Amino acid sequence: MCLRKYQIKTMKNFIIFGQILFLWLSLVPASNACEPCAKILSFEESVREADLIVIGQKISEGPRSDFGEGYGGPDWIEVKIGQVLKGEVSVEKIKVNSWDAMCDYGIVLEQDRSYVMLLKQRKVSDEDYQYDAVNYGCGVKAYALQGDLINFNGKEIPVMEFKKELE
Repeated sequence: MCLRKYQIKTMKNFIIFGQILFLWLSLVPASNACEPCAKILSFEESVREADLIVIGQKISEGPRSDFGEGYGGPDWIEVKIGQVLKGEVSVEKIKVNSWDAMCDYGIVLEQDRSYVMLLKQRKVSDEDYQYDAVNYGCGVKAYALQGDLINFNGKEIPVMEFKKELE
């Protein structure tokens, strides 16, 4: 009889502990989880959404957004603009969102390499950068250049041909 009471009490404690754990897990935000995209924009949709499409190179980067924990990357990158393909910009360099903690919602580029970047101007100026990736990274972000050729849809095309795709 005593063993039965012990088993019932242990089972009740286990159920209560399970309920507390479930409640705690459902209320604590997943601070290190990257939110998946609800919809990933196509190239055409990304071009329509972009305020600025440029060819440029990363020349510097901001502090790491992962607080030195080893994942993620720089909070922002500074880009030297070589050519504007869509939109207008009156400066030679811009800052672009790169990483948000461990999530690469922005533009992530290698140093000393040119890219076509599709950008959206920030509406809020509470950050150190002026531009975001289109649709917060849930669309086409960038294309790498190899000389005067852009790797576009699995084939390398000249910049002039790529410009026609933007129309």
